[in-house]
Amino acid sequence: MITHIFSNQTDKDGSNVLKVSDALAIYHTKSGNSLADLHSLKTLTELHPELLNSVPLDKWGSPFEYRYLTHSPLTFMIFSSGSIKRSNTFTFYLFREEHNQFIMTKVES
Repeated sequence: MITHIFSNQTDKDGSNVLKVSDALAIYHTKSGNSLADLHSLKTLTELHPELLNSVPLDKWGSPFEYRYLTHSPLTFMIFSSGSIKRSNTFTFYLFREEHNQFIMTKVES
């Protein structure tokens, strides 16, 4: 089972990001699907509502989005445009698979 190593994420955005990343990890590992073929979180909710029944919103009301970045090591990011629209800051969460775990890094720029 893939587990997450992450810093203390007690805010709602952080828990929503972890909810999405867990759904993506299960989609990839349990069903054998490639994250490269998944084009959006909305698609995930349509194909597998048992993993993610709706796309969560950030604290500004914008939906989180997902982008596959690379296969080796498996890397993807979760972000929303709300941070750009409301605070002129781009916040995203980068997930990289390492030793059967996803390492999460929160980036703000």
